[in-house]
Amino acid sequence: MIPAGIPTFAALFGASEFPLASYPQTGGAFAAARKLFVRDVLGPGGLALLEPDGVAMAEQGHPVPQEAVRAGCEFCDWFDSALSGNDQLQEFDDRIDGWQKRLTDRPGTRRLVVYYVGHGGTASSRYYLAVKASRQVNYLRQSITFEQLAESIKRLKPPYQCFLVIDACYAARGVVSLLQGADSLLQQGVEKIAQEAEELTKELQEEVNNEFHGRGVCLFCSSPATKPSYLLPDLSATSFMAALSKAVQKGKVNGRSLLSVQDLIDVMWDELLEVRRAVDDHNQQQSDPRQHQEFDAVRPQCHWPKQEQGINLTTEGLIPNRWKPSPELLPVPPLSPTSAGSPVLFPAVITARQFARFVLVNSPYLNYQDADTAEERGAVRVYLWLPEPATFLAPEKDIRDTPIVAICDTGLSEIDRYAALLRVNEKFLRDCFRYTPSRLVDGKKRMLVGLLARVLQGTFVLSAVVPKYLLSAGLKDPQASYDAILNVVLFSLVSAHAALDFTDFAVTVSEVKACRQGVLESALRVIRSGFPSGTVRIEDEQSQQDRFYLYAARLINWAESRKYHSNDGYWADLLASEFAKQMTQNEMT
Repeated sequence: MIPAGIPTFAALFGASEFPLASYPQTGGAFAAARKLFVRDVLGPGGLALLEPDGVAMAEQGHPVPQEAVRAGCEFCDWFDSALSGNDQLQEFDDRIDGWQKRLTDRPGTRRLVVYYVGHGGTASSRYYLAVKASRQVNYLRQSITFEQLAESIKRLKPPYQCFLVIDACYAARGVVSLLQGADSLLQQGVEKIAQEAEELTKELQEEVNNEFHGRGVCLFCSSPATKPSYLLPDLSATSFMAALSKAVQKGKVNGRSLLSVQDLIDVMWDELLEVRRAVDDHNQQQSDPRQHQEFDAVRPQCHWPKQEQGINLTTEGLIPNRWKPSPELLPVPPLSPTSAGSPVLFPAVITARQFARFVLVNSPYLNYQDADTAEERGAVRVYLWLPEPATFLAPEKDIRDTPIVAICDTGLSEIDRYAALLRVNEKFLRDCFRYTPSRLVDGKKRMLVGLLARVLQGTFVLSAVVPKYLLSAGLKDPQASYDAILNVVLFSLVSAHAALDFTDFAVTVSEVKACRQGVLESALRVIRSGFPSGTVRIEDEQSQQDRFYLYAARLINWAESRKYHSNDGYWADLLASEFAKQMTQNEMT
């Protein structure tokens, strides 16, 4: 819950429908999102601003008595209000002023939490939030503009913390409005500095801080400034609020006791990707395009426009982390560091199945982008084998749209993750098939490699290097650095098995002279103990080539079964062309 002694004012804005405007019907999604925010964010499991009775009354839209609100706090609800945006903000200002007067004998930080759900848009270059009274003729006249909202926030007496949660299209455009007041003051400062000197510079800095930079503003946005927000396909809620609700309920694996806005976004992004995968699967099964669902996973954003004073609110602990260790946890034993005092990069425990759902390699010391220019000291390749390619096991199923394995940082976008997959698998696939179509330009070669990786479904190689930047990150022993990367790769193998039920593994260590056999065997023991149904072995180069040729033959059979021809590269052109279409569709969406 909110740390004791921080009075909090919570306000809800928005509407379930907009009868005077031309917005599309939302089927009650906005009202459902409001209920989720009240229950999970303001309720006992979140900020604990409302008592259980208060949550029940607020969910039904009834007035919440003060005895159902935590002491020193205030809850105000203008959702579905018939008032204009100006009138709502006037009441908002009056309630804030009254709340602050009641707190005159309680010095210290105040906290404001504002949630808006509805339609956002731009008119005359000004971002607005629509209300029930908004009219199509002039949206700005009846709606809430961000400039007005910023002026209301300034009524808070510093020090304060303000969290604005905007669940609307193009939500991040509000950042410009929040910064506008500071920008104008800075411009005045340039003129003053030209006329006078250092004393006025100090006065200007104080003026800027006092004007709008108390203890900070965090803008928690459902979408970037250039993208719309989405409802769930069944219109049961907004995708943003549904993901936030699950993030609060589930918590973050191995996270802090209090989750920050940034922590919540990390969990929300995983939930949104799950929704998109479900929608993609649904659309693939529907032959009639009219039955397709429209949805895209838009990563929420958080902005901290006021940085002159105070803490970074985007990383400040706010919501209790409900995640607790479960019986499925796989303990990670000590991995025999190669030198005294060498750190182990893994947490005390790892949830293999949950870990595998998100990203297979997740280490603060492993940055795939830096590996392109890093000095290579060795390599580990982990081959994941299925008895047959997935297209042989289930030829009636289409090729999946998403990669199974990618070595990447958790902050990468889906396109970046796909690029990482291509880089990882390119050399492996070329070695495997000994075939580079001469008619394909470099770009299409890359597409072909990516499509082949998808065709083979489950035959992937994980590679890791020990770059020189890792050695400067506190690991001075090259041997310890390499062992750390080795452990990351091998535990990604554990996660892959947990998520995909592989029946066979091939772990190959090559081009590494400094690798200690004991470290490898220790990691393999962990894999065997955690997933006894699979087998793990170390293969030599001849065994690898045998498998290469086996899979090459299967791929050729697969291509010929679909009337592709391998004599002149025609089938490869078709594969690359199809992949290019899919990549174009991804970019368009």
